[in-house]
Amino acid sequence: MLKEKNVLFRISFINNEKYETYQWLLKQFLEKHKTTSKLFVTDGDPAICKAVSDYASKSDHFVCQWHLKRNFQRHFSYLKKNNLEEYDDMVLKLSDLTDKKQFENYFSTLESFFNTNESYKKSLNYLKDLISYKEKWDNCHRKLMFTAGEN
Repeated sequence: MLKEKNVLFRISFINNEKYETYQWLLKQFLEKHKTTSKLFVTDGDPAICKAVSDYASKSDHFVCQWHLKRNFQRHFSYLKKNNLEEYDDMVLKLSDLTDKKQFENYFSTLESFFNTNESYKKSLNYLKDLISYKEKWDNCHRKLMFTAGEN
């Protein structure tokens, strides 16, 4: 008989995507189920990543790759529109890299590029936020764990 059970977090529609809201939501969830969750998979919003790290620090936390790629496409779509495909490709490949040195090279190149123009500061800040929790989404930094993949 299995002692472990899987629980799907009920879908919550939140119009206040702030750290305090996610912290409250996690508290309610964990108290309701009277258990500690072993794994959280979220969409990668920096506020929820911070809340999971602070409130459920003993749990593993990964960012859904589908959401991550969608967020990359949404936040950096202007690169392709402005014929900056080289940088667009680098951003989109970040999560798939398996070599840490190559990851650091890509990030360094992107950081240098985004620092060249004041209008790119928002992109640079977003990328730096992502890098601060890269072990939750990047293949070469996160723990090895079975996933079913995209197909």
